Amino acid sequence: MKYPLRNIRNRAWRFIGISYGWSTASFVFLPLCLLLISLSVQAQSVIDEQIRQLETDLLQINQNQQNIYQQFQMTQELRRNELQQQEEITSIPPMGTYPQTGAAPELGSAKMSDFLPEVTIGGSPPSYEEMVRKKQERQKRIQQYNSDLDRLHAQYQELETEKRVLMEQIIDLRRSKQQEELTR
Repeated sequence: MKYPLRNIRNRAWRFIGISYGWSTASFVFLPLCLLLISLSVQAQSVIDEQIRQLETDLLQINQNQQNIYQQFQMTQELRRNELQQQEEITSIPPMGTYPQTGAAPELGSAKMSDFLPEVTIGGSPPSYEEMVRKKQERQKRIQQYNSDLDRLHAQYQELETEKRVLMEQIIDLRRSKQQEELTR
């Protein structure tokens, strides 16, 4: 019993089914397997981290899209109000319309003032130049709203494109993760 530790080691290897000749190879093979497993686990954690980062980016894009959509709706409503005001100024109420109360007056109870727009007495009517200036200002605002709507729509579409790219990347990463799990 010159080398008692070696005998114990050989007996242990033989007990688990590995002969002495394989023991030196197993000392190289076992750490290599452990290294590959740890690299696989690290690769999984890297893929998981990439997926989390992409999902965070996706959430940010969704929030930006919601903000842009809200801006779009507000601008659209402002434009609609300007168009409505423009129509009210240029349109004359049709003959025989009822007053703004919403109910038809009783036969013989309607007055002519119920059918005419309100007029301030004592004030002077607006000048032609002032009306033209206000109309031009309104047209400029409407044009600005139109360009803002176009810009917001383009931004929304750009974000939608970015969102699709991120979603494809997430799907690809999840597929690669599943394939790696299946190959283990």
